[in-house]
Amino acid sequence: MELSEYDFRTLKDYKKNMFLTINGASKSGKGYWVNEAIYWRNRAMHYKHAFLFSSTAHIQTPKQFPFIPDNHRFTDLNMLEKIISRRMETKSKDNILIICDDVSSMTEGGKMFKNSTSMRNLACYSRHASIDVFNLLQRAQMASPLMRNCSSIVVNFLPKSARDLKMVKDNYLSLAGTKREIDDVFKGIFSQSYQCLVCDQTISGTIDLQQYAFKSTAPNKLRKFRLKLFDEEKKEKEKKDKNKKNKKHNRIYIND
Repeated sequence: MELSEYDFRTLKDYKKNMFLTINGASKSGKGYWVNEAIYWRNRAMHYKHAFLFSSTAHIQTPKQFPFIPDNHRFTDLNMLEKIISRRMETKSKDNILIICDDVSSMTEGGKMFKNSTSMRNLACYSRHASIDVFNLLQRAQMASPLMRNCSSIVVNFLPKSARDLKMVKDNYLSLAGTKREIDDVFKGIFSQSYQCLVCDQTISGTIDLQQYAFKSTAPNKLRKFRLKLFDEEKKEKEKKDKNKKNKKHNRIYIND
């Protein structure tokens, strides 16, 4: 069985908010894959706010996801629950982007990341609160069952442990058929470097693996782009207003 190539452009066509879980070891290509996915999602969502939660946000060189403003990059989960609560209170429809990366060591109220209250709330409520979430994990086991079940899309790069390998086969490839057929699909995906399995869980009403599962290769070049965030728009407007004001004061009137 041969899976079709995943088309990133479908992310632009899906108009509802999404929670994406991306599993892959360091240097697997997941960062490049997510960067490309955010580019296409932004064309649908036109994000007004963007936040990064990462335990390494303060030491990344060069910065990952440079389109995230410095004042919206956090090394703990304290601000995450505040963002969710604020959004639930205001019921604003401006789309928010939240990226969770290198978060496995983070804790909240004594609970590990995957069992934290804010992550549970994010998995359950993000799509109803105009929030897109990209949850990057180094292993499939780091995602709680709730995260996996609430994910719109689950992306798996090459598993690096026997437990993760079994989870990918059991959870996402079991409909391929016999054990041999499952192994053939698995090898067809992960025999190529930087290739991954993409399971689109927004596609319902099918038991045909080829209709919701795809192979995808991380881009070999990091696409550069900017998000037109609310703060950026505000700065641009203030700059334009200032320029208009200066032009007005600098006019020279000549009397005949």
